[in-house]
Amino acid sequence: MTELSPVPCLFVFILGCAFLLTNYKVYVVYKYSSHCSIWEAKLSVRKLCDSFKSDEIIGDFCSPLCFTDDVTIENCIRHNDEEVKFSVRNSKTGDVYVLSSENNDVTSETEHKKLFNRAMFLSSGDSRIVKSNKSFDLFSNFDQSLTIPELRTVISLLRQNKFFKLMTSSKNVSIGNNVTLMASSTGGEYFPDIAGTCGNYYVTEHVLPLTQSNSMRGNHHKVLQLAKKLDESRVHACDVTISSVGLNRRGNAVMTNQNRVFTKEVLGVLFDAIPCASDYDCTMLHCTCVCDVTSGYCNKHKFDSNVKVFQRTIISELSTDRDFQTICNNGICDGTRYLPKL
Repeated sequence: MTELSPVPCLFVFILGCAFLLTNYKVYVVYKYSSHCSIWEAKLSVRKLCDSFKSDEIIGDFCSPLCFTDDVTIENCIRHNDEEVKFSVRNSKTGDVYVLSSENNDVTSETEHKKLFNRAMFLSSGDSRIVKSNKSFDLFSNFDQSLTIPELRTVISLLRQNKFFKLMTSSKNVSIGNNVTLMASSTGGEYFPDIAGTCGNYYVTEHVLPLTQSNSMRGNHHKVLQLAKKLDESRVHACDVTISSVGLNRRGNAVMTNQNRVFTKEVLGVLFDAIPCASDYDCTMLHCTCVCDVTSGYCNKHKFDSNVKVFQRTIISELSTDRDFQTICNNGICDGTRYLPKL
């Protein structure tokens, strides 16, 4: 019997491993890619509209989306396990909106009381549910005036972290049927506005990224105004890049990435858990604070303002004024000289 040479066998083995690895990478890229097709977007919207037509959900944006030709899907922005996001256009007004959801399904629970208790639990803390001037919160007793479709919609929205953060910047969010979601709003308007909802989807205004602005440089005043709003609202942005800031339809700068925006209290708790030997250790992305060498932990009460964070990251890159850039790089553009009055 002729023995096989180990060299060709090894070559075939390596080639096989390379083939499997390449195909696995293709699968991963496909599964988690932000790119998606218009077909996926239309399929998801059709499923959403079927739920609305079956009276399983509510939403003030459902009717124009499902029963008229006024709202059309333009493209699919993202469709993966973490988030579904489409852009839609109102053909009558020309306005463009973004339809988003962090979960592509509405709860299948059908028992009324369980849905009510779940909704009350999710509304505990900084939010509450209002229907026809009647307010509901964690301590409310079961009330059938909140219907099953309404409760399913409330639950599917409140369990989404991005939606909840957007609520803190927006005014009260109406979801239809005289039902309103209310949060302890800071009134800062530092995120895109919520324009409506449909089931587990929420609609936000279209925001033009600074990277796509015709005059990206020269927007430093608007970005500094955003930093000032964040400081006044007691929230902190810790991931500040040009790609994370955009201009809304009113021309104001807003944060397009809500993932790394924290309230002052939450950021304090995060810093308080970080051991340190010097200030260098007290860094969380772009947020920094002072090391308390006595306790050996970061001081949760002493971290940089948003104005200082924005100065260090993108302000000088946006400015066309060399004097402005020099002053900011020296760390003294505190907003009193360069910020327009709010």
